[in-house]
Amino acid sequence: MSLPQVGARLTYKVKLSSGRIIGPMNLDRVRLLILKNQIIGIELAREYPLGEWKNINLIAEIAELLASYAAGNLGGTHEALPIDFVDPLAPTALMLLQSLALMPLPDRKINSKEELKFESVRAPIEGDLEERTQMDVGDSSMDEVPADDESTRIYVPQGQGSDRNSDSVLEVQEVFEENRDDLPLRQMSQEKTVVFQRSTNSPQLPGKRALKAKDLVKNVCLAVILGYFGYFVLLAEPDRNNLTRIEPIRPKLPSYVNGGSDPNKSIQIYNEAMKYYLLDTVVGYKKSAEKLRLSAGLDVNNVKALAMLASSYLNLIDSSNKDENYFSVISKLIDMSRAKAIDLPETVIADVEFFLVVNKAEAAQNRIVEYTKAHVNYGIEMFFYLSMTFYARGDPGMAARYLSQFPDNKVFSSKIYYLRGLVAESLHDSDAALQEYRKAVRFNSEHAKSHLKIAALLNKQGKLRDAGQHLEFLMTHSILLSPRELGESYYIHAQHAELYQKWDLALGDVERATKLDPDNHDYLLELYTLRARQGESLKAAQKQARMYYYLGEGEKLIQQGKYQDALVPFLQARQANEESVIPLVKMGDMFTYLHDIENAKRNYKFAADRAPENISVCSKYIQTLIQSYEW
Repeated sequence: MSLPQVGARLTYKVKLSSGRIIGPMNLDRVRLLILKNQIIGIELAREYPLGEWKNINLIAEIAELLASYAAGNLGGTHEALPIDFVDPLAPTALMLLQSLALMPLPDRKINSKEELKFESVRAPIEGDLEERTQMDVGDSSMDEVPADDESTRIYVPQGQGSDRNSDSVLEVQEVFEENRDDLPLRQMSQEKTVVFQRSTNSPQLPGKRALKAKDLVKNVCLAVILGYFGYFVLLAEPDRNNLTRIEPIRPKLPSYVNGGSDPNKSIQIYNEAMKYYLLDTVVGYKKSAEKLRLSAGLDVNNVKALAMLASSYLNLIDSSNKDENYFSVISKLIDMSRAKAIDLPETVIADVEFFLVVNKAEAAQNRIVEYTKAHVNYGIEMFFYLSMTFYARGDPGMAARYLSQFPDNKVFSSKIYYLRGLVAESLHDSDAALQEYRKAVRFNSEHAKSHLKIAALLNKQGKLRDAGQHLEFLMTHSILLSPRELGESYYIHAQHAELYQKWDLALGDVERATKLDPDNHDYLLELYTLRARQGESLKAAQKQARMYYYLGEGEKLIQQGKYQDALVPFLQARQANEESVIPLVKMGDMFTYLHDIENAKRNYKFAADRAPENISVCSKYIQTLIQSYEW
């Protein structure tokens, strides 16, 4: 059988919005599907067999049909297509049924003792294995069945010249091609094609059998179960919106029980809490805080529990709202631990971490030095916290020097390796940093911050594809990260999705990242770029696309420190879509940064008029009103 020349007659394959792939088919069939509203212009398509998948509107011939349909010039009817319109390179179920229908049926009796057997037949298409068409071709040897047997059977007869035991669709196709010229041309669309036939000719049973109530209920229950399984197990994706709803941490003082002091139990609970504390994750610090609060409540003299409770809340600072109450509770806990006049390593740790949070790294360093002078036999953990102070002061060289005093066999937490990685990054040694982060993951497989750092470093090195395993861990263990860290995880995961052209997934991840860290210009730039790309193919969204394009250009200028120049693309974004408040807010932010309060107030006012229920916009407008008021 000779192959047709490529380009002699174009055929197409179309991927519907449901994910189903139809084709190959010519323009006449595409036209018919457009008339039936089965193709509406949001699908993907490609020229068969050599084309690549693209937006269906980018194929000129199909785009012309869609435009004609939108204008009402496509027509309303469609004639039956000749059988030779089917591309012989890709045999489909329809072609096989038509070819088999042209062949005479064998004169055979039906025996009820024999069962109809089916064999799975596949027609492999080179380079397109995922789209191959499958069809069941059964053995036509059926015997007679009793008149009361009303079961429906599929009967596909064997044609002349075909091998009864053959399981290849291509062999059936070759038989059809060899005999087609000798067969009379028949109007298949005008004939009744029998594919499903009943297994009885009894006149007492016309039509299909009516289901009993019991059978109907059974079928409905089975359909519900299969539908539930198919959606929630096979199709449904995890609701990542819930992953971003993080409740802020609210610290609490210990609740002391009158007459309920139990020092032994307090020590026992304290030891349990430290196991969670050393995990160095958000969940670990939350659990340790709960247990340490209980431990401190059972013994008012347990200074360790008070100090480490303050330390736990300090490590959760990025997961809190950082309000006045948060710092007042932490300060109270530290004062309570100092009131006992006992200088312990735990109290030093709480003091050092508090100084680092309030950007007093030098005070933190002095606290450690004073403790080591007064206590000659200090623990090795002091080298770790001294390294933290040098790293916070911007001296990674000294931090690396003191970390080298901490041998691997003395490591008690993944946070040691994590700090080593941070220091190596500051010294521009990416390979050493990756090695330390991987050690942290080996020490604790759930150390989410190290997973995130590995993914970020691989992204910088252009090896983001290798970070897939770490990113999937972060997506499924989001509760281990603070909101800011989770935002970075979504941002990198979006870039990973873009490598595989999963644009919808990427856009969703960037939107979540922006909600978690709304002031990050990298996230905003990626968000505007993806939204502009999404609107390019939809005429109704082109106005939005232009706006996001200009917003993205403005964010690029901000990253370069050209704040004055960024006003130009933001103004263009406003002109592209005057209904949106985003360009107005961005212009107000730029004028505020440039200390032009009057122009900032004017733009915030316009934005507030368009979105009076937006608290963020209104608060910015009120702030500029206060700043511009002459006291």
